Amino acid sequence: MHDEGTLIVSKQTIMIALRACQHLPTQMEPDQILELVNAFYDVTVKKGIVSDVDIGGAFVSLLGKCGRIDDAERIFSGLSAHDIPSWTKMMSAYIENGHPDKALQIFARIERSDMSLDQHTIAVTIQACIMTLDLGDSTFLRKDIMLEIGRALHTKARKRHLVSNVFISSNLITMYGKCGHIIEAENL
Repeated sequence: MHDEGTLIVSKQTIMIALRACQHLPTQMEPDQILELVNAFYDVTVKKGIVSDVDIGGAFVSLLGKCGRIDDAERIFSGLSAHDIPSWTKMMSAYIENGHPDKALQIFARIERSDMSLDQHTIAVTIQACIMTLDLGDSTFLRKDIMLEIGRALHTKARKRHLVSNVFISSNLITMYGKCGHIIEAENL
């Protein structure tokens, strides 16, 4: 829509554009995507909606995909509120950039809160456990800790009837396998 020669941009328009950008990382260079992200960011700052949890979450996700974890953290920290989807997007950004430990710190924070995990958060947290196991750092008994976290998530997924979710079940199978618990993996 136009108003006296000025384009009127709504939150919905920005959300649609940011969602469309989610599919660009395979089609464009990260620098080109960052140009678009910066342009949208400038618009959201001018409109005063940059701290909106949905808008900010979309930026966090995009910046994570572009390898700009510091920028993703800055946007995330500036959100007016945090919900499960925004926490999960920050966790995903950490995982995509090789920081499963930070993703697991967020998971611990969520667990201490009154928020309820959704299927995406469970799948991403199990993915963080798998990545931690892949790093091969056996200090602090990581394998046992990751197995304990994975089992707790498996229990939560079972209680919420989410084990049939392909991302959750495949991540659980991988996690159990990496921990040497083949029977538990086979039972899924």
